[in-house]
Amino acid sequence: MARLRDACRGVGTPLLGAVGALTVAALVAGCGSSGSSSSTAAGASTASASTTAGSVGKKKIAVIVPLSNTFTAALYDGIKDRAKGKDVELKVFDPGFDPQKAYANIQQITQQGGYDAIALLPLDPATAVPAVKAAAAKGIKVVAMNNPLGPDMKTIDTQVPGQTAAVMDATQFQRGIWLGEMAVDACAKTNPCPVAYLSGSLALAGEQALVGGFKEAIAKNPAIKLATYRDAGGYTAEGGQKVTQNILAANPDIKVIAGSGDQIIRGSELAVNTAGLKGKVKLIGLGGSTLGLAGVKSGAWYGTVANLPYSIGQATFDVLEKAFADPKVTGQAINVSENLGIDPKITKANADGFKPQWTG
Repeated sequence: MARLRDACRGVGTPLLGAVGALTVAALVAGCGSSGSSSSTAAGASTASASTTAGSVGKKKIAVIVPLSNTFTAALYDGIKDRAKGKDVELKVFDPGFDPQKAYANIQQITQQGGYDAIALLPLDPATAVPAVKAAAAKGIKVVAMNNPLGPDMKTIDTQVPGQTAAVMDATQFQRGIWLGEMAVDACAKTNPCPVAYLSGSLALAGEQALVGGFKEAIAKNPAIKLATYRDAGGYTAEGGQKVTQNILAANPDIKVIAGSGDQIIRGSELAVNTAGLKGKVKLIGLGGSTLGLAGVKSGAWYGTVANLPYSIGQATFDVLEKAFADPKVTGQAINVSENLGIDPKITKANADGFKPQWTG
């Protein structure tokens, strides 16, 4: 598990190369360093915030989220900022990127008592489910942020009995659809149009859902051929650069490269430029980060798919506030992209109107 923590600090270790079918950080959309430690022991509170007035009443919320990268930090910031001025206490439990520690966090919170709610970033869609069921049975409100709790990777709906809500900007499958649709647009004037896809870790269920959505979308254009899809060995520019060098050597006619993280595509950009193919290969990232938006605005990238971690955090607090006031608020499915009316496919045409919510 140390390899997971190192990868999200940008060390370049494969994010989940040793963990098989777990879906840990593929669902986090990327790992940009924020300088925070992710090695806190299970159950240890790493941050807290108390405020004094508001409609929530005196409530205590456990927030289970790694704080070691800018994406996950933005999730927490959304909750924390929404809680300002409210009579609520937030306690952060940082499991790093270890699903078993997150499971232990939920168990401890449930057994210890005194908590009214859990806001959870699921590190794996299945691992936390038994603990979440036990927490819900004790009357604790549980909201899953960004990732699903349960086996279905194509739905935003809640899948665990008693779960208060699922709050996302999209499923991984839908993000793959958007990546594929952008590739179709990028290939509009090119026939044939061989494309390559780079994954952070092809072993992960979340990544498999991304690839599935991507394949479904590009199948609508017969001119597109998925020439190759490769494992970049993690979510780093270094990994993206290395695998892109190999792809271009074997497939010099590649016209589009898409990937499951803005960091990966930054590495692809470096490799494309080194190969003398700047402007000849269109690049599409995932994250909508500051890094990705800069690539789009400069013209170096064709586009990036937006993620909205700060808005997810805000919506998480909002639904908990409603659930505290009304016990009938349960089983909610909240899509922040739809609610905010944001076009998740960011290209140069709409880049000026989009504000990134994390740095990448």
